[in-house]
Amino acid sequence: MVSLTMTSCVDTRKITFFENYTDTVFTALDRISLPNSIIQPNDMLELRIGGESESTVQYITQYFGASQSGALNCIVDADGNVELPRLGKLQISGMSRDSAADYVREKYAEILLNPVVTLRYVNFRFAVLGEVKTPGYFSTSNEKINLLEALAQAGGTTQYSRLDNVRLIKDVNGDRSIVTLNFNDKSILNSPYFYLSRYDVLYVAPSDKKATSDNVNRSLPVVTSAITLLALIVTFFRN
Repeated sequence: MVSLTMTSCVDTRKITFFENYTDTVFTALDRISLPNSIIQPNDMLELRIGGESESTVQYITQYFGASQSGALNCIVDADGNVELPRLGKLQISGMSRDSAADYVREKYAEILLNPVVTLRYVNFRFAVLGEVKTPGYFSTSNEKINLLEALAQAGGTTQYSRLDNVRLIKDVNGDRSIVTLNFNDKSILNSPYFYLSRYDVLYVAPSDKKATSDNVNRSLPVVTSAITLLALIVTFFRN
């Protein structure tokens, strides 16, 4: 009974998303641009190179060991370089994906006729930790994922989640920052951090009731044993 009393009183307002949102049939939200993801060391990139010189394109494709679809995988080394056939090492760390694709295209224009270069990230990963149902590290092939989708990947929040104290930890080429987000507030839907970047870590803090619940659950077996022992002693002396 003590455990039930201590852990059942949960303020639903604190665990409700967008608690201050008005009841309307339709609400237009702001247009939010996707993060301008910056290439970092250890990134794995999928590269597709084409051009009018078929023999050269075929050589490049074989060099990478491309799949049947023509996708070429390459890894950015610790110094921020990617090694490409006929070009050698190119420094692309710190560039955006589109800028890097244009840079590679310019380099291949010296040996290919009208080269076509497309580039995408293979390892779009993020972590969700703290008071969620299944915390962990997650990967997705979709480069567009928002905060709510990230929480859904982790099974969603619990009754002990502090939705007004969610931390987003970002790391871009060693420049780290922490952003505090409030999921109780409707403004989260228009936040510039609504979409995740690669390697983001989302931490959902537990409420004070979580600590109380854990302490009660740990203490309950001891209290129960003590009461049982006391009852046995009283029964023994009465007999």
